[in-house]
Amino acid sequence: MMINFKHYYRLAIVRNKTNLDDMVRAVWAIWKHKSSSNSEPLHEWCSPSYCGYLQALEKADTLKRVLNGGSQNANESFHSILCSLAPKNRYSTGVTIDLCAAMAVSFYNHGYQSIIPVLAEST
Repeated sequence: MMINFKHYYRLAIVRNKTNLDDMVRAVWAIWKHKSSSNSEPLHEWCSPSYCGYLQALEKADTLKRVLNGGSQNANESFHSILCSLAPKNRYSTGVTIDLCAAMAVSFYNHGYQSIIPVLAEST
């Protein structure tokens, strides 16, 4: 374990030999990265070039799930659409909630362009 720290410390100095702030940040990143856990991840100072945690967050497969403003949690994404149409802090009638829920389902399943045929039909 100590050999790894010496190696990483040397790399932090060599890679940032012209910038003191970056060097300090890199040295602290070693400690924070090694002391992090699943319950308390401490990767805010890490670089994606070596941190497996950040590399996993940058993978295309992970990012595809949040493409177009989506969420990794399907319910969270749907609820955010619904709350943007009918905010919880404002009173709405049952009919309004039903309409907003139907629109949210349509937006969630087919995107915002799904409202175009409805608007064309009503004009």
